Amino acid sequence: MEFIPDWEKYTIKAIASKNNKIIVIDAFTKTYSLAGFRLGFCISGNSKLLSDMKLYGQDFAVSTPAQLAGICALLDCSYMQNTYSLISEERKYLLSELQKLPVKVYPSYGNFLLLKTEYKNICQRLIEKGIKVRDCSKFYGLGSEYCRIAIRLHDENTALIKVLQEIL
Repeated sequence: MEFIPDWEKYTIKAIASKNNKIIVIDAFTKTYSLAGFRLGFCISGNSKLLSDMKLYGQDFAVSTPAQLAGICALLDCSYMQNTYSLISEERKYLLSELQKLPVKVYPSYGNFLLLKTEYKNICQRLIEKGIKVRDCSKFYGLGSEYCRIAIRLHDENTALIKVLQEIL
């Protein structure tokens, strides 16, 4: 959600914190690039539910490094603004370049784009060229001609475009 412009208008985190019938579960995985830490959180005004989750939840605590990483991420106010700017700029670039190729690209506000090509196994073709993408063949309604590409740094996005120009 944090990749959507003005996402603060659309989140219900503040409402959930005061409401005992709403629960928001979120993670630091994508937004703060902390996938390896397996760090997430739950927001709810339902103190009984939160107490029960603590009582009956996992038997192990979140590691100290993960806790520290989460606190630092939340305190770094400029990180998300810088990330949003980079992703937004590179998303526009990628969309523009992909539209010049024989692919169907599905625009998004997220940190990825969905592509459809006429080629089956597009993911394998990209992997053979050193570009890793998300294979969407197991997604309901999609096939091996679909892949999801992450919005990356400009040099990496340029490399993706060059490889796609070669194989398409």
